[in-house]
Amino acid sequence: LVVGGLRPERGGRREDFFPPEARPAIREAVDQVLRRRVQVEQDIKLASDGEDRHYELRGVPIFEQDQLLGAALRISDVTARRSTEKHLLEVVSRERQRMSSELHEGLGQQLTGISLQLRAIATRFRSGRPVPVEHVAEATGQMDQAIVLTRDRARGLSPTQADRGSLSDALSGPAAEAS
Repeated sequence: LVVGGLRPERGGRREDFFPPEARPAIREAVDQVLRRRVQVEQDIKLASDGEDRHYELRGVPIFEQDQLLGAALRISDVTARRSTEKHLLEVVSRERQRMSSELHEGLGQQLTGISLQLRAIATRFRSGRPVPVEHVAEATGQMDQAIVLTRDRARGLSPTQADRGSLSDALSGPAAEAS
Protein backbone atom coordinates (compact mmCIF):
# COMPACT_ATOMS: atom_id res chain seq x y z
CA LEU A 1 0.00 0.00 0.00
CA VAL A 2 1.23 3.44 -0.81
CA VAL A 3 -0.46 6.10 1.30
CA GLY A 4 -0.72 9.68 0.12
CA GLY A 5 0.29 9.17 -3.49
CA LEU A 6 -0.33 7.32 -6.73
CA ARG A 7 -0.88 3.58 -6.84
CA PRO A 8 1.23 1.24 -8.96
CA GLU A 9 -0.51 -0.40 -11.89
CA ARG A 10 -1.74 -3.94 -11.39
CA GLY A 11 0.86 -6.41 -12.54
CA GLY A 12 3.55 -3.72 -12.66
CA ARG A 13 6.87 -4.08 -10.91
CA ARG A 14 6.94 -2.34 -7.54
CA GLU A 15 10.53 -1.30 -8.27
CA ASP A 16 9.40 0.89 -11.16
CA PHE A 17 6.92 2.79 -9.01
CA PHE A 18 9.39 4.09 -6.43
CA PRO A 19 12.16 6.64 -6.92
CA PRO A 20 15.53 4.97 -7.53
CA GLU A 21 16.99 6.32 -4.26
CA ALA A 22 14.21 4.61 -2.24
CA ARG A 23 14.53 1.20 -3.88
CA PRO A 24 17.36 -0.21 -1.73
CA ALA A 25 15.45 0.52 1.48
CA ILE A 26 12.28 -1.03 0.05
CA ARG A 27 14.16 -4.13 -1.16
CA GLU A 28 15.69 -4.52 2.31
CA ALA A 29 12.30 -4.15 4.00
CA VAL A 30 10.67 -6.72 1.71
CA ASP A 31 13.59 -9.10 2.31
CA GLN A 32 13.28 -8.78 6.09
CA VAL A 33 9.52 -9.29 6.04
CA LEU A 34 9.43 -12.24 3.63
CA ARG A 35 12.71 -14.04 4.29
CA ARG A 36 13.33 -13.28 7.96
CA ARG A 37 9.61 -13.05 8.75
CA VAL A 38 9.98 -9.99 10.97
CA GLN A 39 8.07 -6.74 11.23
CA VAL A 40 9.89 -3.73 9.75
CA GLU A 41 9.64 -0.03 10.57
CA GLN A 42 11.97 2.28 8.72
CA ASP A 43 12.26 6.00 7.96
CA ILE A 44 13.23 7.10 4.48
CA LYS A 45 14.28 10.64 3.57
CA LEU A 46 14.25 11.67 -0.08
CA ALA A 47 15.03 14.96 -1.80
CA SER A 48 12.29 15.98 -4.21
CA ASP A 49 12.30 19.30 -6.10
CA GLY A 50 14.89 20.70 -3.68
CA GLU A 51 12.76 19.77 -0.66
CA ASP A 52 13.29 16.86 1.71
CA ARG A 53 10.36 14.45 1.92
CA HIS A 54 10.05 12.03 4.83
CA TYR A 55 8.42 8.61 4.52
CA GLU A 56 7.65 5.83 6.96
CA LEU A 57 7.96 2.33 5.60
CA ARG A 58 6.24 -0.43 7.56
CA GLY A 59 6.11 -4.07 6.64
CA VAL A 60 4.33 -6.93 8.39
CA PRO A 61 4.44 -10.63 7.50
CA ILE A 62 1.04 -12.30 7.21
CA PHE A 63 0.78 -15.79 8.68
CA GLU A 64 -1.91 -18.43 8.88
CA GLN A 65 -1.21 -21.47 11.02
CA ASP A 66 2.52 -20.66 11.04
CA GLN A 67 2.53 -20.54 7.21
CA LEU A 68 3.72 -17.31 5.58
CA LEU A 69 1.00 -16.16 3.19
CA GLY A 70 2.52 -12.84 2.21
CA ALA A 71 3.23 -9.39 3.53
CA ALA A 72 1.59 -6.03 3.94
CA LEU A 73 3.76 -3.04 3.09
CA ARG A 74 2.79 0.51 3.77
CA ILE A 75 4.68 3.63 2.78
CA SER A 76 3.36 6.91 4.17
CA ASP A 77 4.48 10.43 3.39
CA VAL A 78 4.99 11.91 6.87
CA THR A 79 6.69 15.13 5.78
CA ALA A 80 3.98 17.38 7.19
CA ARG A 81 3.92 15.47 10.48
CA ARG A 82 7.70 15.66 10.83
CA SER A 83 7.60 19.38 10.11
CA THR A 84 4.92 19.83 12.78
CA GLU A 85 6.93 17.72 15.25
CA LYS A 86 10.04 19.81 14.57
CA HIS A 87 8.10 23.05 15.02
CA LEU A 88 6.57 21.77 18.25
CA LEU A 89 9.99 20.81 19.62
CA GLU A 90 11.30 24.29 18.78
CA VAL A 91 8.33 25.93 20.55
CA VAL A 92 8.79 23.70 23.60
CA SER A 93 12.52 24.47 23.67
CA ARG A 94 11.90 28.23 23.50
CA GLU A 95 9.28 28.00 26.24
CA ARG A 96 11.63 25.99 28.45
CA GLN A 97 14.35 28.60 27.95
CA ARG A 98 11.91 31.38 28.78
CA MET A 99 10.72 29.59 31.92
CA SER A 100 14.30 28.84 32.95
CA SER A 101 15.27 32.48 32.58
CA GLU A 102 12.13 33.62 34.36
CA LEU A 103 12.77 31.27 37.28
CA HIS A 104 16.45 32.19 37.48
CA GLU A 105 15.95 35.94 37.22
CA GLY A 106 12.73 36.10 39.25
CA LEU A 107 12.30 33.39 41.84
CA GLY A 108 16.00 32.51 42.07
CA GLN A 109 17.00 36.10 42.79
CA GLN A 110 14.22 36.50 45.32
CA LEU A 111 15.21 33.33 47.19
CA THR A 112 18.85 34.42 47.18
CA GLY A 113 17.83 37.71 48.79
CA ILE A 114 15.78 35.91 51.44
CA SER A 115 18.67 33.57 52.14
CA LEU A 116 21.05 36.50 52.65
CA GLN A 117 18.57 38.21 54.98
CA LEU A 118 18.15 35.04 57.05
CA ARG A 119 21.94 34.59 57.29
CA ALA A 120 22.28 38.16 58.55
CA ILE A 121 19.54 37.52 61.11
CA ALA A 122 21.24 34.29 62.21
CA THR A 123 24.61 36.04 62.55
CA ARG A 124 23.07 38.74 64.76
CA PHE A 125 21.27 36.13 66.82
CA ARG A 126 24.43 33.99 67.33
CA SER A 127 26.43 37.02 68.42
CA GLY A 128 23.83 37.79 71.07
CA ARG A 129 22.70 41.03 69.48
CA PRO A 130 18.99 41.64 69.31
CA VAL A 131 17.28 40.94 66.01
CA PRO A 132 14.85 43.71 65.05
CA VAL A 133 11.37 42.34 64.43
CA GLU A 134 11.29 44.39 61.21
CA HIS A 135 14.14 42.27 59.76
CA VAL A 136 12.22 39.04 60.41
CA ALA A 137 8.99 40.61 59.09
CA GLU A 138 10.80 41.74 55.93
CA ALA A 139 12.22 38.25 55.30
CA THR A 140 8.79 36.73 55.93
CA GLY A 141 7.18 39.21 53.52
CA GLN A 142 9.70 38.40 50.83
CA MET A 143 9.11 34.67 51.40
CA ASP A 144 5.36 35.26 50.98
CA GLN A 145 6.08 37.07 47.70
CA ALA A 146 8.22 34.13 46.55
CA ILE A 147 5.36 31.74 47.35
CA VAL A 148 2.92 33.88 45.34
CA LEU A 149 5.40 34.06 42.44
CA THR A 150 5.83 30.27 42.53
CA ARG A 151 2.06 29.73 42.58
CA ASP A 152 1.62 32.14 39.65
CA ARG A 153 4.30 30.39 37.60
CA ALA A 154 2.77 26.98 38.36
CA ARG A 155 -0.68 28.28 37.38
CA GLY A 156 0.83 29.62 34.17
CA LEU A 157 2.07 26.14 33.33
CA SER A 158 -1.32 24.57 34.03
CA PRO A 159 -3.98 27.30 33.78
CA THR A 160 -7.02 25.07 34.18
CA GLN A 161 -6.37 22.65 36.97
CA ALA A 162 -9.63 20.79 36.49
CA ASP A 163 -8.23 17.63 38.02
CA ARG A 164 -8.05 19.39 41.40
CA GLY A 165 -11.67 20.53 41.45
CA SER A 166 -14.54 21.43 39.19
CA LEU A 167 -14.11 23.13 35.85
CA SER A 168 -16.03 26.18 37.06
CA ASP A 169 -13.58 26.49 39.97
CA ALA A 170 -10.65 26.18 37.58
CA LEU A 171 -12.04 28.89 35.29
CA SER A 172 -13.15 31.32 38.00
CA GLY A 173 -9.54 32.28 38.85
CA PRO A 174 -8.48 33.26 35.31
CA ALA A 175 -11.87 34.97 34.78
CA ALA A 176 -11.37 37.09 37.90
CA GLU A 177 -7.83 37.98 36.78
CA ALA A 178 -9.06 38.96 33.31
CA SER A 179 -11.76 41.23 34.67
